[in-house]
Amino acid sequence: MATYQPVPAAERTLQLLEHLAAAPDGLSAGELERRLGIPRSALYGLLNTLRQRGYVEQPVPRGPYLPGPRLAVLAAPAGPHTLAALFTAETGRAFPETVVLMVLDGDEAVVVAEAPANHTVRAVYPVGLRLPAGRCAGGQVLLAGRSAGDSLTQVHREAAAQHRRADVVELAVPICADGIHADAALVLVTPAFRWHEERRDALLFQLRATAARISHRLGAVAYHPYGGSGSTSPGQSIPLEAEERDHFLAGPWAARLACVRPDGQPHVVPVWYEWREGAFWIAAWPDSRWARYVAANAHVALTVDEPWPPLRRVLARGPAEAFSDADAGLFQRISARYLGPAGGAPQSTAGWRAFRIVPHHLSAWRQP
Repeated sequence: MATYQPVPAAERTLQLLEHLAAAPDGLSAGELERRLGIPRSALYGLLNTLRQRGYVEQPVPRGPYLPGPRLAVLAAPAGPHTLAALFTAETGRAFPETVVLMVLDGDEAVVVAEAPANHTVRAVYPVGLRLPAGRCAGGQVLLAGRSAGDSLTQVHREAAAQHRRADVVELAVPICADGIHADAALVLVTPAFRWHEERRDALLFQLRATAARISHRLGAVAYHPYGGSGSTSPGQSIPLEAEERDHFLAGPWAARLACVRPDGQPHVVPVWYEWREGAFWIAAWPDSRWARYVAANAHVALTVDEPWPPLRRVLARGPAEAFSDADAGLFQRISARYLGPAGGAPQSTAGWRAFRIVPHHLSAWRQP
């Protein structure tokens, strides 16, 4: 009979995962140390490695450790049924148009799930519909992961595809169980008469956010479709032209505002903004701490970025000018920008303040 010599590191890793899998509420580092009987330094080394790989997670700092999402991938690969179930769960967040899930079958893209829009007139892509992969947006994002030919270069770079078929416009992004390779396509389809290019950024943002959540639930530690071209390094960048910069800043991104506290320590806070006439306008609700800091020290910096290719970024520095009597329209516009028309503006703007930042330094760039 063949014999084998156990590998201690592998045995410890598997024992750790087995203990976590058997504990629905998770286990603390102390409990794992007692059960495994290994030094704490070795235990933390294992936990940190597994956490970085997505096999273990710790939702609350200093809290219990739980099985990570990648364990679910090992137990249940990302087949059509798994993808369809996650699609149904995630598209419960209402999209303004029909959204479908497509997978590749030979040279065709096939619809495996559909979430129809609520409009009376809407695009209909029934389950089972087959389209030539190269002639639909869903097929193009799936093919781009396999071949970045000339016709798919833009799709590969942007990790998104837009295509018009007859009276329908399609917008698609990939779903990647490992964060890189496309397993399925999330596709928004809308009647062409209701399509406007100014909607594209907001719809693409919503699609990508949903695709990233589904990818994470499939086990992806990060969402970076296609993994980049491989021809650039993280330090390389391309400046954005003013038109592209303004178009990017009109998207539904949150900004990060950096200011200085009275004790001289930095303070960073996410804020909603409006970019208008070369200035950032930011609203502060009553009793906002950061508003007091900025009122006392007007020197601020602000960044806006997107977490997926082409990784556009904007950095601004300049003085923040306070307006205690800003018009109510500003608050209504900012509210509608992030919450939609039904989101609602504050019933009263008493005590609200607005700040205008006219940057004396403004840079914008993206990854090649």
